[in-house]
Amino acid sequence: MANIFDKIFKEESEVLIKAIATKVLGISDFEHTEPVTATLQKTIERQPDWLRKICHEDKDKNYIFHGEVHGKDQFIILDRNLIYYSLLWSIYHLPIRQVVVYIGRKKKLTKMIAQLNHPNLKYKFDIINMHEVPYDLFITSTEPAEVILSILCDFKDESPETIIPRIITRLKELDHGGLKLEKHLVQLEVISDLRNLQPLLTKIMETMPITYDIRRDVRYKQGKLEGKLEGKLEAQSELNLYAEQSFVIRLINKGIEDEETIADFTGTSLEFVKKTKEAYALGLQLFKKKKKREDISKATGLLLNIVETYIAKK
Repeated sequence: MANIFDKIFKEESEVLIKAIATKVLGISDFEHTEPVTATLQKTIERQPDWLRKICHEDKDKNYIFHGEVHGKDQFIILDRNLIYYSLLWSIYHLPIRQVVVYIGRKKKLTKMIAQLNHPNLKYKFDIINMHEVPYDLFITSTEPAEVILSILCDFKDESPETIIPRIITRLKELDHGGLKLEKHLVQLEVISDLRNLQPLLTKIMETMPITYDIRRDVRYKQGKLEGKLEGKLEAQSELNLYAEQSFVIRLINKGIEDEETIADFTGTSLEFVKKTKEAYALGLQLFKKKKKREDISKATGLLLNIVETYIAKK
């Protein structure tokens, strides 16, 4: 899966895989789990997305649950999962249930095969194609990560213009401090690109009353900052850069001028805020001069998606 999407799903894997297992597959025994500490990363280059031992009072019912998230329809998924199965069995000698969650753009899978039927081996795992999952399984959830997931689902006979405002409204309802809403909206923007809905989402967001004025927040007035964005991503990832540039520019557009305050609220460095602020100002100037969006991105260091979302829409 592309890194920009991988980071979000890795960050929210505890919520998302459990939600898919219980709400889509109907697995009901996730009350007690234990981390699986198998050193698979020493044996195979790729580390599993989600791995837990499902525990019961009757230990004979225990099993390993292995979940993967993929954005591409590939033959290799069968090979890779079979290797995981073999390694896990060799370590734990427990039944293993595997699920692959497909989040890519293709509606119909043609290459991802979920079973083998050989004379001496019968093997299978579950595939969940998010295109086929009803959106209403997640949109009413109390977990923001699940609500965001609904944008990848089947909208049934309803239009994106109807569903997207409902998703945004639900995220706002679940927000209790303002700052996490910004994070969730950035995640929603990124994930929406998997359905080519990012331009529509941005347009809808601009028309909805979702702004949050942190200058009225008591923490801002007192100079105390609590509840910063959790799960700060690695600086090298494209998702991290998109999220941080987006968050900084959002605050600038809300009239927050103090660079140290912006750095504190976004969890970024003062240097990053200054560079982003200067790049944003330069980008606006270049856009007025009718420069191409790609050229603006190269000249400023802002991601192309940032240019299209915050500069080209001005």
